[in-house]
Amino acid sequence: KADKPKGVKYPLAVEVLASGLCDAARSGHALYDLKAWMVYGCNLIQAMPNRPQLLDAIQRLELLVAIDVLPAEICGFADVVLPEATFLERDDDAWNGPWRRPFMAVRQEVVPPLYESKPGWWIARTLAGKLGLEEHFPWVDAREYVQARLAVKGQSWAELSRTGVLLGEPIANCEEDGEPVSVETESGKIELFSEELEELGWRDTRDWQQTMNDTIDWYLNNPEWWRAIREGDERFATYYEQQYRDRLRNAQPGVAVI
Repeated sequence: KADKPKGVKYPLAVEVLASGLCDAARSGHALYDLKAWMVYGCNLIQAMPNRPQLLDAIQRLELLVAIDVLPAEICGFADVVLPEATFLERDDDAWNGPWRRPFMAVRQEVVPPLYESKPGWWIARTLAGKLGLEEHFPWVDAREYVQARLAVKGQSWAELSRTGVLLGEPIANCEEDGEPVSVETESGKIELFSEELEELGWRDTRDWQQTMNDTIDWYLNNPEWWRAIREGDERFATYYEQQYRDRLRNAQPGVAVI
């Protein structure tokens, strides 16, 4: 990949290396050279930690395109700026979040886009057409696209467009609701020691058991940090009730609420 230098591996990197993309603008540094960037909705001038590296990479590019709803600094460095319509001037894709009660929400155009701004879907579809990739966008506009997605799941566009949100039945998605405890490690457990890091040459500076003992000793020697909780201080009891009322009410037998 272009974000990885030649002959160098980053075994713990699970996402694209932003600094690696900057390095790839330097000829011969990465698997292949990056000659152009298309920056969508991100002000790289403020987002990137190494500004000198970023500015050097920008100067090496042959083309920089910025798509944004705001005249951010990155637009000043762009060869081409494609102004995107704001959220009330466009139809967006249907969205659902991983909450206790499933839902699907949609944002709809309220007023038409001003001046030369265009919705993001229009920009993507038009550019695809110029590149001969029309078959990947078999819809007229974002609303038709959302309607097709809803139809696959048997959901009603008429109801969603009227209410803005479709609610599902509550489901268990945390331990207090009965969801099994799961940890994304090879052992499936909380790991206080990493064999992967040790194989890469990283070792703990302290024994984890000693660290746990030191932590316990610290709390025993500083009772002001926990005495109010143990003695049932009214202020803490009120806070606990406000924050964990639903968890206490829905807690399954044998499941601790912490």
